[in-house]
Amino acid sequence: VRPLRSLIAAALPGLDLPPHLLTALRDPLASHAPLTHEFTGPAYRFPDALPRPGPVVAITAANAEVVRGAFPDLAVEIDARLPCFAVVEGGVALAVCFSSRLSARAAEAGVETVPSARGRGHATAVTAAWARAVRARGRIPLYSTSWDNAASRGVARRLGLIPYGTDLSIT
Repeated sequence: VRPLRSLIAAALPGLDLPPHLLTALRDPLASHAPLTHEFTGPAYRFPDALPRPGPVVAITAANAEVVRGAFPDLAVEIDARLPCFAVVEGGVALAVCFSSRLSARAAEAGVETVPSARGRGHATAVTAAWARAVRARGRIPLYSTSWDNAASRGVARRLGLIPYGTDLSIT
């Protein structure tokens, strides 16, 4: 733990994790156990002003059936994922934004769009609606993604999200 603390402290307050730091973090972890997965990407907070979302539907247990076809796990877990918003066409959800992580102070956005509906602004609309609802409930809305997810970083850019750090998970 001691070598990891000093490496991380030396990298702060930068938002990017330089490759040499990742290598230095991996070595002591790998000496403890085999490394099987790594994730890193930008973490964002929402600006004070959020755009008004387009036509979205608030999803609750009462209407969770609209997400069941494309997002079956969400339909089952809806009560633990609120607030949740969807773009719905023909009674079927095309894009959703829900609380992927939730604490007393903050909520992390989870966003999914069916492949055939991508590139039409649906993820931006549901994410804006979700962030407004999270704030209305007295929590801080947060958003993160991976460096290689250009579409997700595009949602962050369109919403004017403000980077505040980098997520790193090594297991």
